[in-house]
Amino acid sequence: MNTQKEKKRWLILVIVGLLILSAALAAVSFFYPDGSGARDSTEIQSGGLLGTVRNARIDRLLATVKKTDDCPYSDEDIDSAVRTVKESFQEKPWFVSLQRIWFDEEESESFLDGYHLCERYGKSDIITIGCDYYIYQDEEAWQSGAYDGWSVILTRENKDSEWIIADQGY
Repeated sequence: MNTQKEKKRWLILVIVGLLILSAALAAVSFFYPDGSGARDSTEIQSGGLLGTVRNARIDRLLATVKKTDDCPYSDEDIDSAVRTVKESFQEKPWFVSLQRIWFDEEESESFLDGYHLCERYGKSDIITIGCDYYIYQDEEAWQSGAYDGWSVILTRENKDSEWIIADQGY
């Protein structure tokens, strides 16, 4: 370090490095107060901050609803079923992202026509919610790509019970 200019440059690099390190440590302690970098295995699987952002987007995703006046489902029934499907996507790995969600009465009736669970449940206690989702990476049983027109079949014991996912597929 011959010149005063080189000494200043070295000092600036050290200070910038310390600032970057300090910012990184602050970010870890902000997102993970125990400083470990992760709270538990659920958070790691959900993708940490990336999963949190994805889940916030899923929460804001609006469902398209097409139904007639004599539809067997109330708006609250449909909202509750949509919410159940959204929650199921929030529990999936971080690389699975719900893109679009909808209820179409005609599509639901057509899908359920002759479906084996229809014999067990009343018409207003089984519903199909449609969705499109995308998988961003291949991993174990997950194949990357777009899955459009996916049907999620939900059932409930009666009007006062919660919807549960009974089946899904094309």
